[in-house]
Amino acid sequence: MQTLILSCPTLEQELNSILQEHRSTAKVKYLPASLHSDMQNICPTLQKIIDENKTFNRIVILLSGCGGSTAGLVASTTELVIPKTHDCLDILLSEKETCEIKNRDPQGIYMTGSWYKYHMQTLLNADKLIAEIGYGQAAGKLKNIFGKLNKFYIIDTGVFETAEVEKGLASLIKILNGTLKIFPGKCGILHKVAEEKITKDNFYITPKGGITPKIPFKFE
Repeated sequence: MQTLILSCPTLEQELNSILQEHRSTAKVKYLPASLHSDMQNICPTLQKIIDENKTFNRIVILLSGCGGSTAGLVASTTELVIPKTHDCLDILLSEKETCEIKNRDPQGIYMTGSWYKYHMQTLLNADKLIAEIGYGQAAGKLKNIFGKLNKFYIIDTGVFETAEVEKGLASLIKILNGTLKIFPGKCGILHKVAEEKITKDNFYITPKGGITPKIPFKFE
């Protein structure tokens, strides 16, 4: 089975580690990080990649239901597989055997090593903002942006130093009078992909010639 995996770069550390663990021969293509702020172009970008890759037996799209970006894709060249998850955070939180998502806080702000590096280029980098405009102005701006959102969670997937992320978030959490919890991320969906254990229990499977379904993007 020749498999191509399309993934957000925020899963790169975990995906690379798990593929190596299972000695997977799947090929991986990471989409540009810029698509996070240009979500309307995710679907056409995915379709172009699908249309151009004709030598694979399967294409796994790990973006899952993120922003509805995988709905309506045409399986023009091969079978398409999409996890039954809301987004990549669900993928990281999925249990190893059952792929069940437990205790996700819909009002929480979640971090991993890769997510942290991405968000340090944004306003989550409170230390940089403080250095630029001063503590008082930075605090006011951040409180206005985040509102009541002040619960932070680090998903410890075992492939990055949680202490680095904790330290980097400290100023922001202090300004927002927030909380921080660390808990393990089992990455069950990634293990299933690496082991080629693709079933309808955990994945939407669209045969060649079909069209991918709309995935509900909501928390139940």
